Amino acid sequence: MDIAMRSRDSQSMLSIRRVVGWTGIAATVGLVIGALSFGSAPASDESAADTVAHRGRLLAAMTVLGFTVELTLAFLVGLWVLVRSGGSATELWSSIAVTTGVGAVVLGGASLSVVSAALADVRRTA
Repeated sequence: MDIAMRSRDSQSMLSIRRVVGWTGIAATVGLVIGALSFGSAPASDESAADTVAHRGRLLAAMTVLGFTVELTLAFLVGLWVLVRSGGSATELWSSIAVTTGVGAVVLGGASLSVVSAALADVRRTA
C-alpha cells in the first residue's frame, strides 16, 4: 500500500513538472513574440496620427503580453509547488521567490494597462 502511494505521488510530481516546464516555455515564447510584434518605440516627436496608424499592431502586442503575464503567474505558482515539495529547508526561499515573481508580474501587468489606456486615449484625440 505504501509503495503504491509513493508511486502515485512520484507520477503526480512528474506530471506537475511537465506542466510547469511547458508553461514556462510558453511564457517565454509569448514574451518573445509580444516583444517582437511591439517593434521599436515611437520617437518623441512622432505625431498621434502615426501612433494611431500602428494602433492595431500595438494592441496585438499588448494582448499577447497580457496572456504571457497569466502564463508567467501559472509558471511561478507551479514552480513554488515544486520547490516546496523539496522539504522544510526550502519553504522560506520558495515563498520569497514566488512573492517577488508575483510582484514583478503585477507591475508588468500594470504597465501593460497604462500603455493600453494611453493607446485608447490617443485614438480619441487623433
